[in-house]
Amino acid sequence: MDDDSLGSRLKTLRGQKTQMEIAAQLGISSGNLGNYERNRNEPNRPLIRKFCDLFNVNVEWLMYGTGPQYKKATTAANDTADNDNLAAEATKKEILGAIKQENKKLVAEWAEKASEMSDLPTTMANLVHNGANLHDCLAMLNEKNDLNTKVLTAFYNSIIDIHTAVAQLVSERSEMLLIIKELKNGYAEAKSHIAQLQTQFAEMSDQQNASKKLTPNLDK
Repeated sequence: MDDDSLGSRLKTLRGQKTQMEIAAQLGISSGNLGNYERNRNEPNRPLIRKFCDLFNVNVEWLMYGTGPQYKKATTAANDTADNDNLAAEATKKEILGAIKQENKKLVAEWAEKASEMSDLPTTMANLVHNGANLHDCLAMLNEKNDLNTKVLTAFYNSIIDIHTAVAQLVSERSEMLLIIKELKNGYAEAKSHIAQLQTQFAEMSDQQNASKKLTPNLDK
């Protein structure tokens, strides 16, 4: 086990207590706790907060191994707010990472299927190209530093939908043309969504610039 992993920190916090004892306090099974400690699964945001409250540690330390391990002596309200913000940021990073990983996997699978299906090389090559375009658009939006959890979740769901459609394309060749049409429509919608976001960013930037330059017109 990686000594600098979330699982190793959970195991260290448990100390000499059994997995069954800690799992009972957290309201989960000992099997789930064992999977978390072995880094087979990651606890969700509410469970992360339960771990932090139980062991009196900071979210940032538990998730990433950075910052002070134990909580400061603050009020309960401030402590909860700080942990909420850190947990939300961690969730945002996890979603973004999941989107990037899923998109890379999707592009790789499309490329592999395109090489296997010699009767549809042009169509599959276009799907791979479209997937790469989605990856580039996501990277460009990320540079704006204005992504939020809802936008990330929408992108993640869009990629999963396309991934599912491609799997159907491979397993159900008789419905090939219909699925390809659906994929193109899904890509067009995703591209339109991206264009809308870019337009919103541009409008916000124009409004900011206009407000800075705005001065009274004394001639009128």
